[in-house]
Amino acid sequence: MLEYCRISGRNNRSNVLMDFIRRIEANASGIRSMVETSIEKEDSSVHLKLPIGLLVRGCIADAIQGLYLSSLTAEDANEEIGNLNQDYVRSLPDRFEVYLDRTVVSEMDIELLKNMYGLGIEDTFSHYIDFESTKDGFFVIKKTKKHCTIRSMVDCLCSSEQNKELAKKLYSYFREYSQYEHFSQMGHGDSLVPFDEDCTVMAKAFEYVSVAAFYIQSNIVSPAVPTSFLEKSIDGINHLLKSFAEAKESPIT
Repeated sequence: MLEYCRISGRNNRSNVLMDFIRRIEANASGIRSMVETSIEKEDSSVHLKLPIGLLVRGCIADAIQGLYLSSLTAEDANEEIGNLNQDYVRSLPDRFEVYLDRTVVSEMDIELLKNMYGLGIEDTFSHYIDFESTKDGFFVIKKTKKHCTIRSMVDCLCSSEQNKELAKKLYSYFREYSQYEHFSQMGHGDSLVPFDEDCTVMAKAFEYVSVAAFYIQSNIVSPAVPTSFLEKSIDGINHLLKSFAEAKESPIT
């Protein structure tokens, strides 16, 4: 884990916005593959509806965060990027058991590995660490001064007319697909609605994600913005969802 962190200390906003675009594109590609698999089912199978909904939520969350960072000054954007990095660093002590499972060790080596893992965190992320406090054998990671949630990002975006309506739409769809992630007995039914009855909603979600992605890309200072892959994935998903709608009148055989 730590070996990858050492080479990614880039707080440049354009780099981070590019990362959000890549994440949206990757999730959109996964959604397209699962929709293609589902559409082959004669009964418009909902077997993959749950993981598809989770990925749609991820696309929307990344779109909101990308819009939010695009709306900030360079200084405020870098501060927020630093907060996101700090949240990542705070997770590392809790992930020691994962690190342990990746390493072939005897029982005698566990404490040594724990010390090495802790030293790796201290060496790589020293400015995030409170060296006066420890917990479970690791130094405590400082808390972020300001923690932004999706809700607070949307509130900030809604304070300006530029992306107010888009932010409201994205947040509504974010809450819609959050029910796929946060289980409730009543909410679980959303993931069981057949595609041919629900595909218009999902297509609209991608319409708003696509608009957000275009705006995010316009704020990237780079000669090579990967627009074509994202557009191809989203267009492909919407084409497949349209096929689901048509399948209700003309079932696939």
